[in-house]
Amino acid sequence: PFGRDGIITALQYLWLSPWLAKGVLVAYSNLFSMYDHLKVALISSRFVR
Repeated sequence: PFGRDGIITALQYLWLSPWLAKGVLVAYSNLFSMYDHLKVALISSRFVR
């Protein structure tokens, strides 16, 4: 739900409702940070074995 299309839509709605754009960007950044932490955990678990 928060891919490229969500970011483009948020930018189009920026002038109308900035809170919507902020919510999309915050949700996208949270999703990306969780993915990044998961990737680091998976990579580090390979070397610990």
